[in-house]
Amino acid sequence: MLVIKNPFKRNKPIVNNDIKPVAKKHESSLGWVTVWQIIITLMVVVFLILIHPVPERLSKHLVIGSFVVSWLIIVFKLWNNYFTRAVVIIATVFIFVTYYGSNKVIVSDELIRLSYIENLKNYENTNYMSGGENRIGIDSSGLIRRPMIDTFIEMGFKTKNMQYIRMALSIWMDDYAISDIYNNYKGMYIDILKFCSICEITDKNIKSGDILIYDNYSQVYIYLGNNEWIEVNPHDKKTIIVSAIPALSIMREISGKVVRWKVLES
Repeated sequence: MLVIKNPFKRNKPIVNNDIKPVAKKHESSLGWVTVWQIIITLMVVVFLILIHPVPERLSKHLVIGSFVVSWLIIVFKLWNNYFTRAVVIIATVFIFVTYYGSNKVIVSDELIRLSYIENLKNYENTNYMSGGENRIGIDSSGLIRRPMIDTFIEMGFKTKNMQYIRMALSIWMDDYAISDIYNNYKGMYIDILKFCSICEITDKNIKSGDILIYDNYSQVYIYLGNNEWIEVNPHDKKTIIVSAIPALSIMREISGKVVRWKVLES
């Protein structure tokens, strides 16, 4: 018998109590493409700040903040579990911020001194720029500080000791002038000798890496060893290496003192 189905008749819904709703998998609202776009943008900002010879304190904080934000974005993207995220973040803080991130490898003062001298020489012929602290432009304060920053970064990567990286960041973040160095800023520098004439300075009473500062802060020389000094020359408007302090300074008997990085003191 042929049965014709009524097309206007509603079908009864099938009820099956055994069917359970499937929980939706939690997914991040940000796709990987968006994540990388954000991170790349932040890194471009960091690069532009770092190549600027005279970064402001706010800019330096922005660099640190960009790295922190980028890391947090990656953490929240890779791990959905809140406990795992917390563990990763806490572990990161312990490694990079606290003493627990430092291994037992400690570099000798002499090795730091040699690396500092080599990094000082890398800034020869760098143009003078007030407030500058990189190879695009540098001033006397930057010439003292930046090679030490480079030295600590090198030591940090070589020894995998985050203590040196933190020391480099500390120097980089803390801007200070020649007058501060002269007055042993935050105990980072120590007095070696006070002089009334350049003639009093010899290889017997100074070491390579020592910093000579006039009492009026008008000129700064850093001793490289072998009777060579590096300075930011005000007339040439660039960093130069000289074999002796200019005779004019000797004739005038300009007074001053020699200081040394505390980390270079045995």
